[in-house]
Amino acid sequence: MVTARRRAKWIAQNLPLVGGLFFTVATAASFGGRWGWALDLFSHFNWVYGWGLLVCAAVGLATRQRPRWLPFFLLVPTAANAMLFAPFYTAQAGAVFPANQPPLRIANLNIYAENDDYAAVVAYIRQYQPDIIFFSEAEPPLMAYLATHLAQEYPYVYDESVRGTVGLAFISRVPFTDAQTIPYPSGRRRRLISITITWQGQAVPIYAMHPYPPLGGRMATMRNTEISIVRDMVRDHTAPYILLGDFNATPWSYPMRQLTSATGLHYASMGFGLRPTWRGAGGLLSAPIDHILLTPAWQVLFYTTKGDIGSDHSPVLVDVVLGNAP
Repeated sequence: MVTARRRAKWIAQNLPLVGGLFFTVATAASFGGRWGWALDLFSHFNWVYGWGLLVCAAVGLATRQRPRWLPFFLLVPTAANAMLFAPFYTAQAGAVFPANQPPLRIANLNIYAENDDYAAVVAYIRQYQPDIIFFSEAEPPLMAYLATHLAQEYPYVYDESVRGTVGLAFISRVPFTDAQTIPYPSGRRRRLISITITWQGQAVPIYAMHPYPPLGGRMATMRNTEISIVRDMVRDHTAPYILLGDFNATPWSYPMRQLTSATGLHYASMGFGLRPTWRGAGGLLSAPIDHILLTPAWQVLFYTTKGDIGSDHSPVLVDVVLGNAP
């Protein structure tokens, strides 16, 4: 009993200083992605740093932590993290949209290559009824299962599935006017896929990708290269388009900041709250890395990451409408 009381007292006395210092350094590192892949890794967990700093500051105030200025100092990196999250909790200024326009419902699913619970995937699709579904980590057994159970509902298929984590695929209720695979110069089965649909009288390309995870300097560089290739490919597009996938990068990571800055794309989750989509370490190290990005001509009516498909990623679902940008 005495030992437990001493331990609690030690934590209360040292948490604001030790924890606050750690979260402050981690926050500073998260802004340094342009100077190295290891620093950019810290950008996966800014929401953890923000909440951690807030807790440390509160404990410091409650326990009258010395130095007395420490809790107030911790509010500075707390605010830096909060500034990253704020756009996800504020409404977006949209374009001008015709009344009574039917929405386009799109799902972005990372299946997880080791997941064989395809029945859960079909159950999710039948529950939410997306018009278009993109699969990353799509393997041939998955596509065969979908063909058996969903062929009538989703007759349009673009299948680039392979064994492992690099398979990509679309299924759709909406006809494709074009579908193509765009290999990256680096090869190694890495590629971008796209489909084009006609929606509200306009040709709408939908690009989908799944870059490398940043598990080391080489893979992080290849992830950044894939994102930059797509950025340069779409940056001059004037027609409305959509870019989606598991980017293995958060919105405030360096390559994603470059992507949105160069293209004007915005996250479908803007205004709907920050929702981590990948669950690491039992959820403690979750991160928002699965994204649907839109040009300004789109407005998001609905966004959710609810549903269970048996993966370590949450599914992303949006309803969007197309209008005329002001």
